[in-house]
Amino acid sequence: MSVFCSDTSVCGRRWEVRPDPGSPPTVTVDASGHPVLRDGTHVPRELVTIAARRGAADVSLFLEPTIRAAAPDPSSLASMDAAAELFCRAVRERRRVAVFGDYDVDGATSTALVLRWLTQAGIGDSLFHIPHRLTEGYGPNIPAIENLRREGAELLVIVDSGTGAFGPIARAREIGLDVIVLDHHEPNEDGRLPDAVVVNPKLPANDGSLSYLCAAGLVFLFLAAVNRLLRREGFFGQAGQPEPNLTDMLGMVALGTVADVVPLKGLNRAYVHTGLRYMDRIPGIVALQAAINDGREESKQVGWTAHACGFSYGPCINAGGRISDTMQGTRLLISDGGPEAAAMAGRLVGLNTDRREMQKEMVDACMEKAAEPGPDDSVIVIYDPAWHPGVVGLCASKVKDHHDRSAVVIGTDGKGSGRSVEGFNIGKAFLQAAALGILKKGGGHSAAAGLAIDPARVDEFRAFMQEQSRGLVRPPSRIDLAVPVGGIPTAAVQDFEMLAPFGMGNPRPRVAVTGGVLDDVRVLKGKHVKARLVDGRAQVDLILFNGVGTMLGDVLRRSQGFHVDVLGEIGINEYGGRTRIQIKPTDAMVGAAATEMAEAAA
Repeated sequence: MSVFCSDTSVCGRRWEVRPDPGSPPTVTVDASGHPVLRDGTHVPRELVTIAARRGAADVSLFLEPTIRAAAPDPSSLASMDAAAELFCRAVRERRRVAVFGDYDVDGATSTALVLRWLTQAGIGDSLFHIPHRLTEGYGPNIPAIENLRREGAELLVIVDSGTGAFGPIARAREIGLDVIVLDHHEPNEDGRLPDAVVVNPKLPANDGSLSYLCAAGLVFLFLAAVNRLLRREGFFGQAGQPEPNLTDMLGMVALGTVADVVPLKGLNRAYVHTGLRYMDRIPGIVALQAAINDGREESKQVGWTAHACGFSYGPCINAGGRISDTMQGTRLLISDGGPEAAAMAGRLVGLNTDRREMQKEMVDACMEKAAEPGPDDSVIVIYDPAWHPGVVGLCASKVKDHHDRSAVVIGTDGKGSGRSVEGFNIGKAFLQAAALGILKKGGGHSAAAGLAIDPARVDEFRAFMQEQSRGLVRPPSRIDLAVPVGGIPTAAVQDFEMLAPFGMGNPRPRVAVTGGVLDDVRVLKGKHVKARLVDGRAQVDLILFNGVGTMLGDVLRRSQGFHVDVLGEIGINEYGGRTRIQIKPTDAMVGAAATEMAEAAA
């Protein structure tokens, strides 16, 4: 067990090193006993330790995940076979299919996956609808469904929503539509389902092993089941009927998985690791990359990475759904490229620029309103009728990160969004508030959720959320490695990239550097805190960007000469011809002054 210099961190958390697994992971070694991948690439022992502590039973499969190894039989999900059969019947009979999606990236990619499959299978004339965030709100609605029926839809496939859409789906059935729901949101606690074939890994009928999937990942499994069924029936090859190539669609699955911030473990990790290599097979994404990189310096151009999915491509696809036409992202993803795709991509990049400017103003206003939450405010709930509903989720995330508390931001027409700290299921709380009538509508995931509320009930909702989170015990900060100053080689830190893709559920390694004294504390450019951890001749650089004025930064500035353990992201700093290990702290433990320790030892 690692011993830190204090029991509680600057951020008020306990630290806990992830335990080693009960049985050692499978790992291949070379003749000299060094861990290696299947191709013979050496793997630092520190990476083996991190992978094992993150649950990797086979280190090679963790570092080089494959969909073939990670994916279950699609039929293992309840109602998957029934959904595939209903869809295949519509395909065989050339019935018109309509896809009803959501206005975020997961909804856009899920919708586009089904539509691209239909196009590749030679099934044209399909329909789709993405609800407008402001005028329609989240999820299926009766007017949109009725309109799809008037346009000739016979089968309605609802993706990334629908598990709780009882009224709209009942209406769809009344007017003659068959309905399939492919969703991953929290189901109602009473177990009721709408009158549809519902496939949702979170339903009690499933074992929970795939509950981490987003809609895009679920839709991919659904399309694999569809391909298999039609292949067995001999459908492909009839009159030149092609079998859709699902591999070509993996780039969209990777984009949806990263952008929906679901855990990058198991099948999700394989989706992203593999899908990034196929993003250039989606013409719309290629056009978006070109539009983002237009005019950028070569060193700042975005490539096919998980980071680009989360911070470049995803925000642009989202921008239309947040502040403009919600259909634009899906239209780009189903396009075949060319000038039209380039124009659409350019518009989305422009909308994302507008969104960033709007977000900055709103974040400043939110921070001011949430400046001093009370000690009992375990959930921050703030409201302003002027705030744009398309940006409230992004603002809630900023408020949550700043105060380290769950946050709900509510804007125009009572439309709001929440983001939760670990340990509090905000989606479940929203569902309960809706069941009690406090919310008009509410639901989502454990970490993120959306709502609609009568503004007159905001205070009642705030009190409800405090009650729901009362007694919340935050889990300890989990650490991958605890190493003394100078206790990890530079080469091992450089190889941490082998653990990619990084994201939710698989962050960059969290390392605690222990046993050092804080020295040479300085402020750079009036806002960054720079220092060193020193233990004899060994040292580690420390840089906290924009740390001045933050709780952590101010404590570090006062702690020169004290024993300090630092938790954060460790990397390599190359400057002035020197290569040194550097840590970007997220938290710290502060112990006694070094002089006091020396006097005690004497």
